[in-house]
Amino acid sequence: MTDDDEENENKGLKYVVRLLIKHPSIDPAVVTARLSINPSGPTWTVGTARTNPKGTPLPGVYRESVWSHSVEVRDKRSFFDEVVRLLDRLEPNAEFLRELVGSGGRAELILHLFGDRNIGDSIGWEHLSRLAALRVNLGVEVF
Repeated sequence: MTDDDEENENKGLKYVVRLLIKHPSIDPAVVTARLSINPSGPTWTVGTARTNPKGTPLPGVYRESVWSHSVEVRDKRSFFDEVVRLLDRLEPNAEFLRELVGSGGRAELILHLFGDRNIGDSIGWEHLSRLAALRVNLGVEVF
């Protein structure tokens, strides 16, 4: 397969790699400061009034704090490459992530795949080991 063939085969592929952090009490601004990554998805603090994605008020308040960062990738098949790039950014903050999980929080790297095209990839054991050392879960969602 030539580079042009591969480029044509990957045309139209799209996926999102999302880092999602949930915690019973942390201020999302602390997550931003400690990870040195700006949120780019839903972010809220425990106890604030709930809203839908359009900002319309919903009953009740959020029961936990949420922070998220998403990267959308197009025309590329190897989605675990982006997971490894994000993992490289997280490793300098290993102590913070372990503290976050140890105090009742969760950290997940989630692949959002769209089910209209065949796409697959594999992540090596060495990268799974790195995720485990950070106490970060790996999730896959297909839409």
